Parts: sequence; C-alpha cells; structure tokens
Amino acid sequence: MAVLVLPQRFDATADVVIDELNRRGVPLVRADLGDLIVSAELDGARWSGVLATRHHAVKVDDVTGIYYRRPTNPTATEGVSGDAAKWIETEQRWGLRGLLAALPRATWVNWPPAVHAAEHKPYQLAQAAEAGLPVPDTLITNDPEKAAEFAERANPVLYKAFRGIPVEIDGQPRLFYATEVTPAAVPRRVGEGGPDPATAPHRQGIRRTRHPR
Repeated sequence: MAVLVLPQRFDATADVVIDELNRRGVPLVRADLGDLIVSAELDGARWSGVLATRHHAVKVDDVTGIYYRRPTNPTATEGVSGDAAKWIETEQRWGLRGLLAALPRATWVNWPPAVHAAEHKPYQLAQAAEAGLPVPDTLITNDPEKAAEFAERANPVLYKAFRGIPVEIDGQPRLFYATEVTPAAVPRRVGEGGPDPATAPHRQGIRRTRHPR
C-alpha cells in the first residue's frame, strides 16, 4: 500500500496531510506532476512499473490512494520552446494523468473530473439552488449594456472572479478580490472608459450573518 500525493511544490495543506501519513507509517511519494519520473509498462492485463522522484519511488501497482491537490501541469525541459514545447507538455499531461486514471486499486481524493466540474462557479450556484439554498441574483455577460443595467437593478453588485488564482501583471503577482461594482463604474459601450470586456460574473450583494471556513 502506498499513497501518491500530488500538490504544487509549496502547499501547506498538503504538508499537514503528509505529516499525518508519516505519523501513521503510510508509505508515500510526494511530487508535482512535472517532477515525476515515470516508467510503466502494460504487460497483459495491467500496468506495472515505477513512479519516482529524486528521493523516493513507489511501484505503480502498490498505489492505493492518490491525493490530488492542484498539481501544476508538466513543462517542457529548458531549451525547448514554441510549438515543440506545447506538444511535449500536452503529451506529458495526457500520459501521466491517463496512467494514474488507469490504476485499478487507487482511491482518489478527489477525482480530477469531479474537481474540474465542482470548480465552475455557474455549476456551484445551480447546485446550491437545486439543494434549496438561497443564492444571489447573478449575471454572466460580456455585454457592457447588460452589466450596467444589472448594476442599477440589483445594486449593490459584486464582481467576483470565476477563478480565484493569482495572475502575473507586469512581472508582479496579483489577486482579484470580490469587489463592489457601482452603476457609474460600468461603461455602457465597448471602449468607453476601459478595454473591451471579458465575460465576467456579477452578483447581487447580500449581507452575511456568519462567515464559515
């Protein structure tokens, strides 16, 4: 029995899980996807081989659990760029994930397609409404006129990014926080006070009674 832990290189939450697995004496290998050294062969009915890092290794057929926590995509080796790099990265990504998906004994926390579906905010809101939870009026649009009309009708309105992940702007990491949008701040036509609009979510602001985490 062994657990494969797949976080990004720096992940404090994964560190806590690994500490507990070590305390329980569970064999494990921790690696970002691009750091795994893979040698696997399909011989007959099942895959066999080794998944390794520079310091640890585990047999493919010994993996009984996979902790999948936002690993980054593999990247091409230094010196490879352009279309060749894109092709290499695509092959690595599909090969590694395909091999892991084929492991018959592995329990996933969590199964990547389920993670991918659950991370879509429109899907989250629809599921919450279906479960009987109150959800704020929400608009998804790239039409400035519709955004301005919604801001006036549903005031106060919040903009909250679909994906709460850092981006790099002018060489500096940036985060987009939930931000109140006033009707006056929304240009009614493309090019009026700002760049061409991207598809964006706008929600009616509601006051919270609790702040669970």
